[in-house]
Amino acid sequence: MSPAHQKQQAIVVAGMHRSGTSLLAKYFSRCGVDMGNDLLPANSDNPEGFFEDTSFVSLHESILAANHTNWALEGGCDRPLIGDQFRKSAIEIAERQRGSALWGWKDPRTVLFLDFWAELLPDAVFVFVYREPAKVIQSLYKRGDTVACRLSIRGIRVPQFFQALRLWGRYNEEILDFMGRQPRRCILIDLEDSLASNTPLSDAVARQFGLHGLESVPVHDVVNQKILSQQAALGPKLAGLLHGPSRGIYAELRRRRYPL
Repeated sequence: MSPAHQKQQAIVVAGMHRSGTSLLAKYFSRCGVDMGNDLLPANSDNPEGFFEDTSFVSLHESILAANHTNWALEGGCDRPLIGDQFRKSAIEIAERQRGSALWGWKDPRTVLFLDFWAELLPDAVFVFVYREPAKVIQSLYKRGDTVACRLSIRGIRVPQFFQALRLWGRYNEEILDFMGRQPRRCILIDLEDSLASNTPLSDAVARQFGLHGLESVPVHDVVNQKILSQQAALGPKLAGLLHGPSRGIYAELRRRRYPL
């Protein structure tokens, strides 16, 4: 089959912020997925790159801003509304990006718009990744996110770990709910499992969705594990132990993860 007649397949990588979405996006890029041409540059938070196409990030941020909220759902917005102008922009962005047989994007904010994208791109598949909540909130705190810490007038960072845990729960509940309604279009990956497994994650994704063209590459050949926090500090650990809802969500994620 010539490239011009190949079926184009969208692969969407999403999960809670600081859960390893950038690492998996880098990995799928190495496996042959076109993750976009205008990617956010690397910085101290993600020294190896975010692998986020600015078009999708800007679209999601614009929708959230129009709802007077942000990725942390501050401002009391529970379910962002998507106007017709944003739907038109999304169609235009997707049409521009789908130049390769395997293409996709990564943006944690996608979790807040899963039904929207599932309807807009009926053939798209979703690769979700999750990470232990204590490590996520520690990473948020380390980079100074106000969802995990609040800056006082004296510049002292005051932990807001329970607030961060609630947001971790919201994102992952959205993923679990969507998986329950669209099981054949989803695969859920435990970040630690993917890093420890000798089985290429791309093989699992190809089997799950019947995809062709993904290069078979072990995750640890692509991902630099040294940039990940391997151990959560005591504060985030205690918060996770004391926050009952997070324990239940984490157990459900573990139950429904793809066995690598």
